[in-house]
Amino acid sequence: LNGPELPPELAQSLWYKRSASTDGMTFARGDRGFDEDGAPKLEHTIHTCEIVSVKCPDGVQGEAVVFALDCSGLASIWRILERETSLNLQPVGTVRAGGTPDSIFSVDFLGATSISLQPQQAERFAVASECGLYQASRRVDPTDISMGPRTMDNAATSACAFNPFLPGLLLVAYFNGDLALWDQSLCVPITQWPGAITYCRGTASVAWSTVRAAVFAVKHGVNVDVWDLMTDTLAPVSSIQLPPAQGGDTKAASGSVMFSGAGHLVVGSGTNAYVIQVPRQLTVPLTTFPSSLPPTTSVDELIVDREKYSDGIDLQLPTLEILQRDLKIPIKYKVEAAALRQLLASIPAYQAEAGLFDIAVDDM
Repeated sequence: LNGPELPPELAQSLWYKRSASTDGMTFARGDRGFDEDGAPKLEHTIHTCEIVSVKCPDGVQGEAVVFALDCSGLASIWRILERETSLNLQPVGTVRAGGTPDSIFSVDFLGATSISLQPQQAERFAVASECGLYQASRRVDPTDISMGPRTMDNAATSACAFNPFLPGLLLVAYFNGDLALWDQSLCVPITQWPGAITYCRGTASVAWSTVRAAVFAVKHGVNVDVWDLMTDTLAPVSSIQLPPAQGGDTKAASGSVMFSGAGHLVVGSGTNAYVIQVPRQLTVPLTTFPSSLPPTTSVDELIVDREKYSDGIDLQLPTLEILQRDLKIPIKYKVEAAALRQLLASIPAYQAEAGLFDIAVDDM
């Protein structure tokens, strides 16, 4: 990003310079001699392999913490300590997605690629990996049925992202090029788009809009597809092509995608970063409920009157709706969030193969 120089007051801010490093306490160091078999003794601290994804919880009810995921599936949690003259990171714990809590090396190596935190509930998160899709929690209660199984899917996944407006709605990208929407409370996919990702399937990146509940983006190679489910559930509404990576390879550019606070795209591609302004209709949330959406009925409303059929016996018929929670979101986003919830209740389980409409971007 080539912009104007920062104002002096911002240039001196703690947040615009490197203030803390975890190098001394993160990775194992082989400086403890050798064991009886001649192998080097490692001082295992937190991570023993490279960190592949770093995320922070949202600011509504989130703590000032950072989650760092390494490729083995171990997530470390760091609290941000802000002082008058410095910033620091303090480790507060680790959580392993998949495998066993004490595993370190290849027997439980996930090949993790991405971590996503539950909105307004940062103790729970999902991890995408070559070994499958996992969910984990900082505070695991064996009696808590709402956590569900730790392994959500055994298929190789490259990225995942929680919707910031609906609890438990998870967008997942697969190594085989499929996209899927998951309901974490059910641990089953709501719908799936076979073959939606055409390039660099194993390194695809996904993100939800910060201002539109039904809008998300998928980056694969030098292509960025923007989806608006309220407009079209079968294909992206536009596809943006970034400049080729160094060497002219249009398929091998790596990087991630995210949305700014105003709803515009921020994309990393190779060694470059781009801010892309999306059309206004993709940044303005719905204000009226679409009349075309079919009516829905909740599971609780479908259950028969237990007093009528129980012959005096008190029947307990709990459903998964007791596990639902509401997010604290601004009023201007609630109409579209409700519309998306109703849309997903009637969406087919499998969508037609997504077609791409290439729109070359000459000037970034």
